[in-house]
Amino acid sequence: MVFQTSPTSWFVELTKSYWSKGDKGPSTIVEHLTIRAAELVHFQELIPAEPPKKSRFGR
Repeated sequence: MVFQTSPTSWFVELTKSYWSKGDKGPSTIVEHLTIRAAELVHFQELIPAEPPKKSRFGR
């Protein structure tokens, strides 16, 4: 099931039924997810880190 909670947000319910070995009946798992859409308005490139400088003591 999918519920739209706002123009950019959804609530999703996932249900799975399964039968494991040794079970006398099926089991059901229910998961809930919230999905939100957003517009990227700013991005800054990540600057790679420099390796640590060696000291006189070798640390």
